[in-house]
Amino acid sequence: MALHPDIQVLLDAGLRPMHLTRLLPATRTTIYKWVYGKAEPNFEDDTKQSRALTELAEAIRRALKDGRLPVPNDGTLAPKEVFDLTYQIAQSYYTAG
Repeated sequence: MALHPDIQVLLDAGLRPMHLTRLLPATRTTIYKWVYGKAEPNFEDDTKQSRALTELAEAIRRALKDGRLPVPNDGTLAPKEVFDLTYQIAQSYYTAG
C-alpha cells in the first residue's frame, strides 16, 4: 500500500512518528499505521483529525519550499538535536499557518 501523500510529505521533511504524535490529534497506534502503510487517514468525514493532518501537511510543504526542512546535517548535529530541531520548525510552521 502506498502512503497517503500527506503522510509521505511529512516523512520526506524528516518528521518521524514521534513528531506526529505530538502534532496531531491521533493516537500513536493510528499514526504508526499511517506511517507504515497499514492504514490510511480517513478524509470522508470532516474530522478534527483529518483537518489537522491536512493543515500540518500544508505547513510542512511551506517549510520544504522555504528550505527549512529537512534539517540539513553535515554530521555536526547529534540525532536528538536533529529530532528536536525538526519538531521545532514543524511546530512553528504549523502554528503560524
